[in-house]
Amino acid sequence: MLDRDKIISQAFHECMKEMYAKAQPSVDYDQLIADYKSGKITEGPNDRIYDRYYLSMEEFTYILDKYVKAYNIEGK
Repeated sequence: MLDRDKIISQAFHECMKEMYAKAQPSVDYDQLIADYKSGKITEGPNDRIYDRYYLSMEEFTYILDKYVKAYNIEGK
């Protein structure tokens, strides 16, 4: 059964996949998560994984807005 939380989680996952696919360097979000969970990649207190990838603010906003509108999850 789909509820709002599952739909929001699905939207988040799809949005993150697209953002990381369009980032520089490009990476598969699912593989990134799997590698982190398996310990293949790590991060330190001053080394965050997301800092290794670049996505322009313009592209970030475009992708985020697309999912917010598609899933009708605009903030209140």
